[in-house]
Amino acid sequence: MQRPGELHVLPPLAVLVLSLSTARK
Repeated sequence: MQRPGELHVLPPLAVLVLSLSTARK
């Protein structure tokens, strides 16, 4: 069974990682 909390935190986390990657470029 997957925890809804993790799913809810995944999208914002991915956006944060993408933002960091773009800023590092």
